[in-house]
Amino acid sequence: MTAGDTITDLLSAPLAPDWTVEGLAEDVLRAVAARPVAGPEIAVAVDDSTDRQTRRLIRPLLAYLAARSAAEAGTPANLYGGRLAFNRPGPTGPVWVVGEFENRPGRVRLALRRIGPPAPSDETRPTPPGPSAGESARPGVPLGADADRMR
Repeated sequence: MTAGDTITDLLSAPLAPDWTVEGLAEDVLRAVAARPVAGPEIAVAVDDSTDRQTRRLIRPLLAYLAARSAAEAGTPANLYGGRLAFNRPGPTGPVWVVGEFENRPGRVRLALRRIGPPAPSDETRPTPPGPSAGESARPGVPLGADADRMR
């Protein structure tokens, strides 16, 4: 894969006979990590015009990326939407691949971009994975619903 590839290009390309979702996810992360720091984010939104293979692969890919990002951060996974952050090797050393995703019926999208290398003393994630501010970790459950149940 090259730095010029987009997520859509990666998902619509012919798959190797031994492909896996994990391998495809790493291909996507490598392609983003290889892009210039100041480059634009790369994104895919699935709709009726999206090719069949991309529509078939995107939801398992999003679920895997969400679970992997959460595992790397040591936090619970939200498979339906939120932020992603991965520390991956780039052309000149480690870089952050960050983004957001949504994995709900009728709204499936992923946007990723590369940001600069972590500072030598900064081992923290640039953007914690999970729901965005004001968003419940569980779809369909309003914020504060768990707190009300615990009283």
